[in-house]
Amino acid sequence: MGAPTIKVPFPTFQDRAGQPLDNGNVYIGTAFTDAEANPIQVYWDDALTIPAAQPIKTSGGYLYRNGTVSNVFVNGDYSMTVRDSKDTLVYSAESIFSVLGQGTVQNLSGDGVDDTFAINFVPSLVFINGVYQFKSTYSIIGSDIVFSEAPPFNSNIELVA
Repeated sequence: MGAPTIKVPFPTFQDRAGQPLDNGNVYIGTAFTDAEANPIQVYWDDALTIPAAQPIKTSGGYLYRNGTVSNVFVNGDYSMTVRDSKDTLVYSAESIFSVLGQGTVQNLSGDGVDDTFAINFVPSLVFINGVYQFKSTYSIIGSDIVFSEAPPFNSNIELVA
């Protein structure tokens, strides 16, 4: 068995142009519902003892608490809505397994040209800029993921085990 893979310690959030999201709002809600209308309790610690108020603010693309980059934790599946500083919808997802601060995640960056990327594991979920990708839009071939079209330039590709 090989050595553990280095993982990114904090999830990043991007605006609609693919830039780090500043002064954005992240809402976490009941899975398969509107996250803003149906919020669930989220926490600043993995023991689920320090509640986080919503919306959770972003700075430089990261979630932050009292001026410090932080993770948030949930207990189970959830929905998510992300809005920019002007309250414009950046993206929303009906169902995301508990990956914020947890789980095996591999982040890649699209260049608008390449459609094939080396992967460390076979993902169960694939997102591009936070938007869930249906399995019909990509294939797993050996240790590569191959998209039906190249992900956009500077896009965030997130693979979740």
